[in-house]
Amino acid sequence: MSDAPYPPLRPQRPLRRRHRERTPLPMILGIVLLVLLLIVLAFAVLGGGDPGTASASGSPSAATSSSPSALPSSPAPSAGTSSAAPSGSSTPSTAPDAIPRDTVVETTVERISVRGGPSVDAERLGSVELGTVGFVVDGPVQADGFSWYLVSAMGLPPNSGCAGPFTTDPYNCPAWFGWLAGRSENGDAWLAAHALECPAAPLTAGTVILGRTNLERLACFGAEPITFRAFWPELPDDAGTGGSCAAQAEPSGWLYCQSTNDAYVTIDEADVGTTVSIDPASGVAMPPRGTWIELRVHLDDPAAEDCDDAADVADDPASPERAVLDCRAQMVVESAVAVDGP
Repeated sequence: MSDAPYPPLRPQRPLRRRHRERTPLPMILGIVLLVLLLIVLAFAVLGGGDPGTASASGSPSAATSSSPSALPSSPAPSAGTSSAAPSGSSTPSTAPDAIPRDTVVETTVERISVRGGPSVDAERLGSVELGTVGFVVDGPVQADGFSWYLVSAMGLPPNSGCAGPFTTDPYNCPAWFGWLAGRSENGDAWLAAHALECPAAPLTAGTVILGRTNLERLACFGAEPITFRAFWPELPDDAGTGGSCAAQAEPSGWLYCQSTNDAYVTIDEADVGTTVSIDPASGVAMPPRGTWIELRVHLDDPAAEDCDDAADVADDPASPERAVLDCRAQMVVESAVAVDGP
């Protein structure tokens, strides 16, 4: 026996915890779901979609519909859909995706209607086929749930013409002018920008004139001056000059009255060429005929904006907008000097 009041204690091993405390699985799943929900909400708030863009819901567009001519030929609001303006009324558009004036466009649907005004109630002048190219004169105007653009056909190059009888539905000759719906109600584009091949410097009479229409030159050069050499031919005895134009005395008569303009230049000593216009107030004088000349010209002359008044005086049946466009597309001479040749 020991004198100690109790037996000595033996050292004890520390107690080992048999299990770690774990976060309950339901709580982890809840946190993950909450984070995902916050991410989705952030994208929805910061990246909101464009209401004018066609949705990816799989609904057929005008270009892929089983009957693509139905909507472009006579666009009308779908049942149960509110239009941008009451039928027959129109309002200017400031849409960020609007097609700018002077843009060359092509149609993306078959047989889209050409109308006399920006409305489904306006006179239907005819239709144009898929891939038809045109020049945007004005617009867009919002009416009847559509964006409308005033578009002109590109016209014909010099010394060319259309074969066969003239038809309008569809047009078989680039001589139409009217309003086209640029977009469907759900945002499908019916007009798209067309990449025009423009001549590169150094310019020649051939690249500026041959196979190129007035509107193509306007689209390529705008109001920027261009310089090229052309032949300034003698006038034949049967040229038929000296005609009259009722608008000749108008401020823009010199530009509008192309029927009496005898300032004709050619690509060589042959007869393929085009007219150029001379503002009487500019003091520009042409060299003697029968020689090569170097021309500096511009299009989109400011006087063109008054050609609607000249057209009114001349009792022109064409619309005022078309008269202005025709004048804008004329080459106006800034200077002309005789040269030895090309």
